[in-house]
Amino acid sequence: MFTARRTHPSGQVDQLEICETEPWGLMVVCLLPHDPHHDMEITWLLTDLGVRMTRLRPRDQNAPGGPSALTAVAIQRDTRTWTTTDLLLRLEIPGQGRPRVTRAAEFASAVAQGAIRQSEADYAFSTVHRTLDEITRHRTINQWLAYRGIFEPW
Repeated sequence: MFTARRTHPSGQVDQLEICETEPWGLMVVCLLPHDPHHDMEITWLLTDLGVRMTRLRPRDQNAPGGPSALTAVAIQRDTRTWTTTDLLLRLEIPGQGRPRVTRAAEFASAVAQGAIRQSEADYAFSTVHRTLDEITRHRTINQWLAYRGIFEPW
């Protein structure tokens, strides 16, 4: 029997409700029993794109969903383990409205301090800006995913 868990750099470990490999990467669902506003976090790791997509599902089924976050990540995997390195630069996509790049100051600081190598910084920058350009052209996350050959609805 296998267990699926997520380990944070702080040492905190979360049990995962769902952890499934897909042709495009990995889908992970983590319950949030102590969050008063959200019941779960849904994450997709898109291995070929170097992107982690995350959204929180509201507890109130009638509440509007929050933004989706697409973060540049380095993904390593073997037969039993997936490891991601957060490269900090993020694209925030609201349910309505225009996508925007976020965490730029934190990203710049990490690069300046050497916490993110220059090659990783270049990769993160090009990944986020390519994704921003593609999503802007395709207008929605689901249309962008279809363009990328991923037909599961986000």
